[in-house]
Amino acid sequence: EALGYTSTSATASAWRRTLRQPGVYTLTIRNDSDQEIAYTIRLNAEIPAPTPTPLTVHISSGQIMRGRLNAPDSAVYRFLARSTQQVRLTVETQRSEAPTLQLIAPDGQPVREARQSRANGYAVLEAPLSQDGQYAIALIATTDEAAGDYLLSFFLLAKDTPPTPTIEATLSADRADMAQSIAADGYAQGQIAASEERYYRFSGKAGQTALISLYLPVAGEVNTPGAPPPIGRPTPRPPDAVFATITLYDAARNFIAEASSSAENNRTQPLLAVPLSADGDYLIAVRGRGLGSMARTFWLSVILSAPEATPTRTPINFLPLEEVQRVAIDGFRDAGISEWRFTPRGRAVLFVVRPTPDSKLKAALEIYTREGFREAFASANEEGEELRIAIPQLSSADDYRVVIRALDGSSGAFSLYASGSVHGLAVFKTVRRCFVRNAPSNEATYFTEFFGVDYEAFARTADAQWVRVRDRETKRYGWVSVRQIEFTYGDLNKLPIERP
Repeated sequence: EALGYTSTSATASAWRRTLRQPGVYTLTIRNDSDQEIAYTIRLNAEIPAPTPTPLTVHISSGQIMRGRLNAPDSAVYRFLARSTQQVRLTVETQRSEAPTLQLIAPDGQPVREARQSRANGYAVLEAPLSQDGQYAIALIATTDEAAGDYLLSFFLLAKDTPPTPTIEATLSADRADMAQSIAADGYAQGQIAASEERYYRFSGKAGQTALISLYLPVAGEVNTPGAPPPIGRPTPRPPDAVFATITLYDAARNFIAEASSSAENNRTQPLLAVPLSADGDYLIAVRGRGLGSMARTFWLSVILSAPEATPTRTPINFLPLEEVQRVAIDGFRDAGISEWRFTPRGRAVLFVVRPTPDSKLKAALEIYTREGFREAFASANEEGEELRIAIPQLSSADDYRVVIRALDGSSGAFSLYASGSVHGLAVFKTVRRCFVRNAPSNEATYFTEFFGVDYEAFARTADAQWVRVRDRETKRYGWVSVRQIEFTYGDLNKLPIERP
């Protein structure tokens, strides 16, 4: 087998080849000139590729570090600790495997007491420490499946302390300033992807219990046409590409408790049920986890329950599912209260109170279980403001009491309805960019346009060619042609007819 050939007319030439196996080789040198030539033959050992120096970082307890590994690279984190402490390390990736973890003691020997678990892109290492001094933690990506971006959480604590939280024990002030307010007994809706964070703030009082739930529906679960599956018979959920954790902090931003999202959680089965020890603001951190890169919609609820609840009477008025009720309320004459009984048909529901265009009503909407627990609450900040309460996971299959209160002595007419979709009475997506017009006509001027999914239509024209919508950005009402949309939930013909 010929390993190669070279020819040159220069006065000097070099020819190199790597010998792949032991044995006898023949090297032929032919002089085609009329002059003598001199040559040298050398056999050298193969020069190994340079070994990259692992990244070395000094860390302290409570830190979260982001990094990236390429196989077969490694990263080393060093920290000072005492023999009275224990260590907990969590590594999260968006790959199918996690890096291998190794804990090295100050004497250079591996810590044999270290317990390590690795699954689905996550790795956790816990170990009691027996020496004072500098320790090292090595992250090793032995395969391409374990390489990539990672998030490392590191904690030191006394040996007799319960396991530490997997995220910061103290929330930084700048992130606390980013927190959005969420009303007690209210819901917040948002989107989150793996490694993202969202922050929320609510006010509580000593003696109350905070019931915190985080619900991430499977894609399409709350948008599927038809009634959702009955309570008590949840549909099988495939493994989620993205899930989340919630962490509760007190007013001083110190850790209180944490939990991971689950398939079933609501008021009766919250992720966290925490007695509040002091009056003040509390903070919730929602952090995305998992392998997926796509953001998922989530609903966060905070319900503050007193130690006891008083069962309430059953209202006379019945609120049928997805049938719009026209109501007028007087803040003085009828005590400013309108009560309704609602019977769930599924696990999800949306309650809407929509004042008429000329209404001066400033309302509050309250949802109570038959036992008297307040399931949800929303209140208007100004006259004529629409109220919406989306509950993706009802806590009971029994009847609910729906209460509308007129605030500040206000009065006016409004529409009330409950929908089986958390997105609205009739939900649509756009097939092209939609123009929201002031009247149901192509000749009417438009004041905005939108494109996307999960928009609600709540009324239609008599010929069913136009639907009434509320623009999310401007909060104005307008008309959209059905030629520009495609319905994903509900029945267009069942929408109430509105004559502009």
